[in-house]
Amino acid sequence: PPRVASRVTSRRGGAAGSARWMPSPVRSARGSAAASSRTAMRAQVEVLQTSDDVSMRLCHFLRDAAVRSILAKGTFRFAVPGGSILKMLGKGEAEGVFDSVDWSKCTMGWVNHRSVPLDDETSTEFKASGLFLDAWKARDLEVLSLDGTKDAEYEAARMAWLSRERAPEWDLMLIGMGLDGHV
Repeated sequence: PPRVASRVTSRRGGAAGSARWMPSPVRSARGSAAASSRTAMRAQVEVLQTSDDVSMRLCHFLRDAAVRSILAKGTFRFAVPGGSILKMLGKGEAEGVFDSVDWSKCTMGWVNHRSVPLDDETSTEFKASGLFLDAWKARDLEVLSLDGTKDAEYEAARMAWLSRERAPEWDLMLIGMGLDGHV
């Protein structure tokens, strides 16, 4: 398969401007062993009456996926977006939906995140912290975090590297849709 190289510049320690290039395989899903060994998923449409119903359904879905994955293979790797899904997960955490999840066997990443300091109010990680993330991290959730720089290229390369090293295969990625239709 074709190969590309990713540049990850050290921002912690090391010589100023030091970098290392890491090869990474790029494969199309078509024809790969992983793609051919998976079964096609069928769409399942559920119509729920209220936003609270949607929140609870999402939280139960995430919890059930985590428990099943941990039972089947000992780990669960998932990614969450920002926006209203953070509030939904916070509601589930407050109501104890996630109490049965062994967070020490889970790795979480971000579907999207701004290149801002992690304590910036626009940071997805900052927004999640008080809602649910602090509680999950206290129960040993591994979070693939950005470094909190404003250097978008560096942060993208870092997240790509972290994903390859810590979560080479994701079990679940949640996405949301804003009221204006953006994903």
